[in-house]
Parts: sequence; structure tokens; C-alpha cells
Amino acid sequence: MSADTIALPGMLPSRILAALGITETRLEILRILLSRPETTTAQLIRATGLSMNGVRAHLQALIGCGLVEGRRATHPRGSGPITYWRAAADDIEDLMDQLCRYLLA
Repeated sequence: MSADTIALPGMLPSRILAALGITETRLEILRILLSRPETTTAQLIRATGLSMNGVRAHLQALIGCGLVEGRRATHPRGSGPITYWRAAADDIEDLMDQLCRYLLA
């Protein structure tokens, strides 16, 4: 395996992701969010090993693209607000369809 490929089988080479402006970390966050109904920032920190600021930066980028949505609620322990994140699965599917149509046109 060359240095420009992701370790996971069947994934795109890192150089292709970079050319498209996609980071492996953002894809991993999307994969996590797609695998669960809702996820907290703390759960994303544990799953990715990123800092809170790192997770927040990636979430903000994904929110800006319309791929992630947040739902504010009172923390279950009553200790203040908490945000539950989810992937905008329909928007992701639409984006992939549009990308495929564009590339194959």
C-alpha cells in the first residue's frame, strides 16, 4: 500500500480526497454520525481521538455544507445544554447523486 492511501480497504486514495477538499477526519465523523441516530460532541471526541476544538471545527465545516445538523437540549443530568449531532442523510444522498450525475455527464 502506498503512502497516499487510506488504511481501510475499499476507500479512496488520500490524494483524491485532498484534491476534492475532503478530509479523512470529516469522512470518519460522517460515518460515525450515519451509524447512530444522534451523537454528542463527547462521543465524537472519544471515537475520533480529537480534541474538543478539533471536533467542533470539523462539525462547523460539515454544518456549513449542510451535511450535519445539531439539536440543542437540556443535558440528561440537568447540568446545562447539550447538542446532539446527526448526519443529514437525505442531504448526503442528494449530494452524492448530484456529484455522480455531474461526473458522468
